[in-house]
Amino acid sequence: MVLLFFMPVFIALRIFIPLAPWWDPIAGFALGFGLLFFIAVASKGGMGGGDVKLMGVLGIVLGWKATLLAFILATLFGAVLGVAGLALKLIKRGQRIPFGPYIVLATFVSYFFPRDDRLVFSFHELNATKT
Repeated sequence: MVLLFFMPVFIALRIFIPLAPWWDPIAGFALGFGLLFFIAVASKGGMGGGDVKLMGVLGIVLGWKATLLAFILATLFGAVLGVAGLALKLIKRGQRIPFGPYIVLATFVSYFFPRDDRLVFSFHELNATKT
């Protein structure tokens, strides 16, 4: 229910404060919703519908690049903490672990991560100047 409230708010936010290409929030929604929907269908209920909707709505805010980063980080955080929980015997093998907290943590990291593409391409340009 909360996501139904925030979806129009985030759409209005992107209308008044747009991302670089105009289609970036749409692609972020499609990527976030689509990735987790595919996992939910493939796992036959292993992923909840709330996680799918959450990632879709957050995709509107993040855009497609940060949504992909958030998905990768959420998976990494969930895997690391899941293995640590197994090792410390805090969780049992086969026990369901909520994915939503990892999505939220990864969203904060990817939202505040510097998105300057020059950081990514500077290493490539540095190597190109040496040859």
